[in-house]
Amino acid sequence: DLHRRRHSFPTRRSSDLATAKLSAQRDYNGTTALSNVTIDTGVQGTDGVTNETLTFTGAAADNKNVAANGSNFVKSITLANGANGGVASNYTYVSNYDSVNNHVTINRAALSVTATAVTKTYDGTVNATGTGTVGTLAGAGDFVYNAGVQEFLDKNYGINNRNVRAYGVSIKDAFNTDVSNNYNISYIDNVTSTINQAALTVKVNDTTMFVTQDARTATNQLYSYSGFKNGESAANALNGGALVAANRSYTDPANTLVAYHPTAGTYSGVY
Repeated sequence: DLHRRRHSFPTRRSSDLATAKLSAQRDYNGTTALSNVTIDTGVQGTDGVTNETLTFTGAAADNKNVAANGSNFVKSITLANGANGGVASNYTYVSNYDSVNNHVTINRAALSVTATAVTKTYDGTVNATGTGTVGTLAGAGDFVYNAGVQEFLDKNYGINNRNVRAYGVSIKDAFNTDVSNNYNISYIDNVTSTINQAALTVKVNDTTMFVTQDARTATNQLYSYSGFKNGESAANALNGGALVAANRSYTDPANTLVAYHPTAGTYSGVY
């Protein structure tokens, strides 16, 4: 018994261990792995000035998602000896979420979606074909679930100067779970798209008049249109309203149209 007492060593009780504070912050990458855990020992080191330090291996968060911020923590970690007198066996750590002693923050990963160029003929809408080009996804196994849509920011005519914007992209992970919230998606406009003019046909209708009658009063408004888009009409699509038809004389069958220009040049007239 004496021999055993001389060669036995007291076991350090858990209550004697110092609690190291753990914290980590990183961008979303689709995993729970942590490579940048900050360990605050709170114990003055051998230099008498700064605290002891520890190193670590095998650190992982409880959750990989941004939505878990506020309850996420370092779920597993192996503490190792550090510097300035830091010995891992002297420390323990809180093994659940604690806003002071153990917390993890996952930041959204940056993701850009660039609209692609579109060319169309004016149709009175901002509708655009195609989808945006999605940048590199941060999470291994993540994929574009919904490529979204595109639309013009202005419905009117323009050559190589119309803006198109993509939107509505969504991302899922390998388990088919929506992880779009883990990305800070920036939509970059295409600024060189084109809306060509739509053809508008204006026909002066046949009419009769007295030889001595003022041709402009006899034929005013007697014409028809074809080619207006999306419910537009002469009243709301032509600057100044409807065209005025005027016959110079009864011997001149050629009618002259007092042409009001289509709004923003969206139509090219055929008379």
